[in-house]
Order: sequence, then C-alpha cells, then structure tokens
Amino acid sequence: MAKKKHHETNEEPKDIGRPPKYKTPEELEKKIDEYFADKIPKPITYELDGKKIALTDKQGNIVYTKERPTLAGLSVFLGYADRQSLYDQKQRGDDFSCVIKRAVSMVEVFHEENLFEAYCTGSIFWLKVHGWDDKNKDDREKDDLIKGLMQIASKLTGVQ
Repeated sequence: MAKKKHHETNEEPKDIGRPPKYKTPEELEKKIDEYFADKIPKPITYELDGKKIALTDKQGNIVYTKERPTLAGLSVFLGYADRQSLYDQKQRGDDFSCVIKRAVSMVEVFHEENLFEAYCTGSIFWLKVHGWDDKNKDDREKDDLIKGLMQIASKLTGVQ
C-alpha cells in the first residue's frame, strides 16, 4: 500500500523549511549594524619607512574608500541567497519588519546623500525604483489632466 501524502491525512502540518538564521530582531539588527559599520569611508593608507601614510589626491585631499551599501550586499552579508529572503523577514512580525525597513532606509540614505555628487544617475534610478518621484505636484496634475482629455477625445472620436 502506498504511503499517504501529508495533504491526504488529517495531521497538522509540521514546520517545513530551514530554521530562521536570526532568532530575534535584536540579533538581526546587530548583524545589520556590522554591515553598515564596514561601509563607513576610511582613509586609504600605505606604508612608507614603517609609517602609515594617507593617500591624497592632486589637491592634497585624503582619499577615502568608497564601499557603498547595497541591498544585495546586505543580503549576502546576512547569509541569505537573495534580496527577497531579506524582504521575507518582514513577515516574521512587526519587530523584524521594523529592523528590515530601517536597513532599507539606511541604503536609501546613501543614495539620497549621493545626489549631491557629480555622478549620481545610478542613485536617481535607485530612488525612483524605490518609490521616489522627480515630478512636482503641478506636473502630476497636468499629466492626469492630459490623460483625462485623451480618454474623452478617444471616446468621442472612437480613435484610440
């Protein structure tokens, strides 16, 4: 006789899947803080005659590392396979959700601050994908008005 499958029995389902990597929101938050602490710009140094010397540019300004925080980088650092696994942690309750939202906001801060740099196109794109809008209220109202007028014209003329 063939063994019955779980859905063919009246048994309660058992926990399936891997156990969570982080048991508490505090444990997850501590690990996230480690990731961001590593992304703080540090002076690039080299050793000369036994002394550590900071690398400088042509103007004499100290050159810093540019390790940028990313959601994919954070996900890998935390031991997840992808960003979706990071986002899935929000489903574990309000405390976990708050920790993940804060982490996403921290990456967002980087992109927001990067808007003051000469080459910020990537940050503009990232911010738009994550809900930012570069149109002001008047532009959105004009777009809505034009769409409405186009729909009325389409109905009246039968041309789409």
